[in-house]
Amino acid sequence: MTLPILSCGVIEFEPPAAALMDFFIRRTEGLALAWTCGSQEDVHVFLEKQNPDILFWEVRAVPIVVAPILVPIVKYHSNIIITSAMFEEMLKEVPFQYVDWLHKPFSYSRFLEGIEKVRNAKSGS
Repeated sequence: MTLPILSCGVIEFEPPAAALMDFFIRRTEGLALAWTCGSQEDVHVFLEKQNPDILFWEVRAVPIVVAPILVPIVKYHSNIIITSAMFEEMLKEVPFQYVDWLHKPFSYSRFLEGIEKVRNAKSGS
Protein backbone atom coordinates (compact mmCIF):
# COMPACT_ATOMS: atom_id res chain seq x y z
CA MET A 1 0.00 0.00 0.00
CA THR A 2 1.40 3.36 -1.02
CA LEU A 3 1.09 6.07 1.61
CA PRO A 4 0.01 9.57 0.59
CA ILE A 5 2.94 11.99 0.59
CA LEU A 6 2.93 14.39 3.53
CA SER A 7 5.06 17.50 3.18
CA CYS A 8 7.12 18.53 6.20
CA GLY A 9 8.41 21.87 7.40
CA VAL A 10 11.07 22.03 10.10
CA ILE A 11 11.77 24.93 12.46
CA GLU A 12 15.06 23.93 14.05
CA PHE A 13 17.71 26.24 15.49
CA GLU A 14 20.67 23.83 15.64
CA PRO A 15 22.20 22.72 12.29
CA PRO A 16 23.05 19.16 13.48
CA ALA A 17 19.47 18.64 14.69
CA ALA A 18 18.12 20.08 11.42
CA ALA A 19 20.32 17.64 9.49
CA LEU A 20 18.98 14.73 11.56
CA MET A 21 15.37 15.81 10.92
CA ASP A 22 16.18 16.01 7.21
CA PHE A 23 17.61 12.47 7.36
CA PHE A 24 14.59 11.07 9.25
CA ILE A 25 12.12 12.69 6.87
CA ARG A 26 13.93 11.57 3.71
CA ARG A 27 14.27 8.04 5.12
CA THR A 28 10.53 7.72 5.78
CA GLU A 29 8.15 6.51 3.10
CA GLY A 30 5.33 8.96 2.52
CA LEU A 31 7.20 12.04 3.78
CA ALA A 32 8.84 14.83 1.80
CA LEU A 33 10.88 17.71 3.21
CA ALA A 34 9.39 20.99 1.99
CA TRP A 35 11.76 23.30 3.87
CA THR A 36 13.89 23.85 6.97
CA CYS A 37 14.14 27.18 8.77
CA GLY A 38 16.49 28.20 11.57
CA SER A 39 14.15 30.60 13.37
CA GLN A 40 10.46 31.13 13.87
CA GLU A 41 10.89 34.82 13.06
CA ASP A 42 11.85 33.91 9.48
CA VAL A 43 9.53 30.95 8.93
CA HIS A 44 6.69 33.05 7.46
CA VAL A 45 8.73 33.35 4.24
CA PHE A 46 8.72 29.56 3.90
CA LEU A 47 5.08 29.21 4.93
CA GLU A 48 4.05 31.68 2.23
CA LYS A 49 5.61 29.34 -0.35
CA GLN A 50 4.27 26.10 1.15
CA ASN A 51 2.21 25.39 4.24
CA PRO A 52 3.36 21.83 5.02
CA ASP A 53 1.16 18.97 6.13
CA ILE A 54 3.37 18.45 9.19
CA LEU A 55 5.24 21.20 11.03
CA PHE A 56 8.11 20.15 13.31
CA TRP A 57 8.75 23.00 15.74
CA GLU A 58 11.69 23.15 18.12
CA VAL A 59 10.79 24.67 21.49
CA ARG A 60 13.74 26.05 23.42
CA ALA A 61 12.38 28.18 26.24
CA VAL A 62 9.48 28.61 28.63
CA PRO A 63 7.12 30.32 28.25
CA ILE A 64 6.66 29.51 24.59
CA VAL A 65 6.40 32.73 22.68
CA VAL A 66 5.01 32.62 19.18
CA ALA A 67 6.15 35.34 16.80
CA PRO A 68 3.07 37.54 16.12
CA ILE A 69 3.19 36.86 12.39
CA LEU A 70 2.81 33.11 13.08
CA VAL A 71 -0.18 33.30 15.45
CA PRO A 72 -2.84 32.90 12.73
CA ILE A 73 -0.91 30.02 11.19
CA VAL A 74 -0.33 27.96 14.33
CA LYS A 75 -3.85 28.63 15.57
CA TYR A 76 -5.25 26.61 12.66
CA HIS A 77 -2.42 24.18 11.86
CA SER A 78 -3.50 20.78 13.13
CA ASN A 79 -0.31 18.78 12.60
CA ILE A 80 2.40 20.39 14.71
CA ILE A 81 4.96 18.10 16.32
CA ILE A 82 7.07 19.80 18.97
CA THR A 83 10.72 18.82 19.31
CA SER A 84 12.50 19.91 22.47
CA ALA A 85 15.14 19.05 25.04
CA MET A 86 12.62 20.20 27.66
CA PHE A 87 10.16 17.73 29.10
CA GLU A 88 6.51 18.24 28.18
CA GLU A 89 5.59 18.44 31.86
CA MET A 90 7.78 21.55 32.23
CA LEU A 91 5.32 23.59 30.25
CA LYS A 92 2.21 25.02 31.81
CA GLU A 93 0.63 26.09 28.58
CA VAL A 94 1.45 25.72 24.95
CA PRO A 95 -0.20 28.54 22.97
CA PHE A 96 -1.16 26.21 20.12
CA GLN A 97 -2.39 22.66 19.64
CA TYR A 98 0.10 19.95 18.81
CA VAL A 99 -0.12 16.28 17.88
CA ASP A 100 3.01 15.01 19.62
CA TRP A 101 6.03 16.00 21.66
CA LEU A 102 9.41 14.50 20.73
CA HIS A 103 11.88 14.81 23.60
CA LYS A 104 15.46 15.32 22.35
CA PRO A 105 17.40 13.29 21.69
CA PHE A 106 14.78 11.06 20.13
CA SER A 107 15.18 7.90 18.09
CA TYR A 108 13.95 7.18 14.60
CA SER A 109 11.34 4.81 16.05
CA ARG A 110 10.03 7.60 18.31
CA PHE A 111 9.95 9.92 15.29
CA LEU A 112 7.84 7.32 13.46
CA GLU A 113 5.41 7.19 16.40
CA GLY A 114 4.82 10.93 15.95
CA ILE A 115 4.23 10.48 12.22
CA GLU A 116 1.77 7.69 12.98
CA LYS A 117 -0.16 10.02 15.31
CA VAL A 118 -0.46 12.56 12.48
CA ARG A 119 -1.60 9.89 10.02
CA ASN A 120 -4.19 8.62 12.53
CA ALA A 121 -5.46 12.14 13.17
CA LYS A 122 -5.76 12.80 9.43
CA SER A 123 -7.68 9.54 8.89
CA GLY A 124 -9.89 10.12 11.92
CA SER A 125 -8.83 6.96 13.77
